[in-house]
Amino acid sequence: MAKKIIYVVVYLRMSDISQDTSIEQQLQQIEAFARREEFQILKIYKDEGKSGSHSVEKRINFLEMLSDISSGKFPEIHAVCCLDLSRFGRLDSIEGAFAKKILREAGVVLATVLDGVIDWREQTDRIVDAVLSEAQHDFSVRLGQKTLKGKLKAFQDGNSYGYKVPYGFARLITADNGSTRLVHRTEKFSKPKGWTCEIVKGSQDEIEIVEWMFREFDERDVGFRCIASELNQKKIPSPTGKKWHSKVVQELLQNEKYIGDLTLGKSGDGEFWRLSGDEVVRAEGKSGQKKAPLIRKGVLPKIVETELFNRVQKKIEARRASGSYGGKKGGYILKDILYCGSCGRPLYGNRNTSTPGTVKRKSGKTIYVCKTAINYGKSCDCGQWSVFESEMLEFLSFYGTQLIDPEELERAINAKPNPPVQKQVAQIQRALDDLAKKIDRGTENFLVAPMELTAELSNKLQTWKAERTALENELHEYLVEKPELDQSRKLVDLRDQLLTLPTTERELSINKDSFRRLMRECGVRVDVWWKRSSDNRWEVERIRLRIGKRTIEFSGFAPQLFTLASLIV
Repeated sequence: MAKKIIYVVVYLRMSDISQDTSIEQQLQQIEAFARREEFQILKIYKDEGKSGSHSVEKRINFLEMLSDISSGKFPEIHAVCCLDLSRFGRLDSIEGAFAKKILREAGVVLATVLDGVIDWREQTDRIVDAVLSEAQHDFSVRLGQKTLKGKLKAFQDGNSYGYKVPYGFARLITADNGSTRLVHRTEKFSKPKGWTCEIVKGSQDEIEIVEWMFREFDERDVGFRCIASELNQKKIPSPTGKKWHSKVVQELLQNEKYIGDLTLGKSGDGEFWRLSGDEVVRAEGKSGQKKAPLIRKGVLPKIVETELFNRVQKKIEARRASGSYGGKKGGYILKDILYCGSCGRPLYGNRNTSTPGTVKRKSGKTIYVCKTAINYGKSCDCGQWSVFESEMLEFLSFYGTQLIDPEELERAINAKPNPPVQKQVAQIQRALDDLAKKIDRGTENFLVAPMELTAELSNKLQTWKAERTALENELHEYLVEKPELDQSRKLVDLRDQLLTLPTTERELSINKDSFRRLMRECGVRVDVWWKRSSDNRWEVERIRLRIGKRTIEFSGFAPQLFTLASLIV
């Protein structure tokens, strides 16, 4: 009589890549165990980098395994195989009960290489499992306390405390005999006891990429995804050696280590322990409040200037608050210029392209859409209405130039040209330095000069001092420029650029970032209202254009046709 085949699935889990029992090692031991017990493996589930002591929401493959078993995908399954009970999970006996209940109802047992078989249908096994689960959970709790205390001690000493070496850095290992070795951030190296480790600047190529990312985000209107896309197009590998993603870019741009600072406790409360000042205390549930992390400044070598880093953080926070993100290739030119008149929220740029494989053909032109309806559905009054970028550019080119205050233009045109301020300031400062030296030497000569020359030297000193006063006043004028004159000059620049706007997107060759910034500084805003023209169609009903303090409003809108309704000054 043929022996009955015992079908099993395998579950592998590893919370950290530095663990001895890697996924590959677990699988090798389980496969040997399965051959010994004559198990037939149906499927292998594995969660890499997932903790077994936290909630299971992030253990995607563990949840998939439970779903497959409970849905009857494997009707003849007998067991789930793991290396030991800790690989199945380190939840306490209450938190982990839901998974065990699912398996028990399906008639599935847990077969482990190191801890034996656990059948939750048997009372003795349930007791054994409860004891082992609590022991594993207690181990995680104690390990968490020990780890956080170790991190805090290393942080207070200014040493590395277990974090991954960031992109652009490396480790300088010093042996007990004084010899050193530079270890690349991706190189696996276990530091022997008694040796020291220092974080230093790493690959020059990686440093240049970090500097480029900060400059791009600061100077251009681009988002995390756009930067990731450009890096992938250049075939530059990410910190993990794979493709760049927006989340990786965001984490890099918000990492204080690039300005030399170490932080601890930035992510908030842990599962079991948290920092309270410089003490490790028990975390009694999530507080919901973000606490300020501990910071040690100037511990690491600086890769990015602090001023640039701070500007990037302000820009990220401003985008998070407004829900606005940059587009590709300089961003959408009318981003934060066009607004929905109904809800008051900005319209979002989008390339109106067809989905591959679909019959419906779209224009391929850039449109701006109100996303309030997408976000809130029928609970709001907005529809998914839109306008074409080319039409709005034509609108701005024609009516924007007419709306700019002519008095402001005249004031700027009649004012003397504004020379490059930094160059003029430098020239004046050099002249002041030369005069200071002359006055010092003249004063010394005056004290030792014969009586017949004192009158002439005195006049010369007075002349130099008068020149110094005049230069100081001129320097003050450059440094404290009249804001109204500066604004008038910006309006002149805006008018000139509006006059040269193209009529089609393909002809659009101006610098989008600088033009968009200029429009914002001049207070340009366009509000659009729509009305229903048929069951599934909407048309523009009204447009309001504002530049500075002047506003013009139109009723009706169509390509090549604008009807003036009223002008409000």
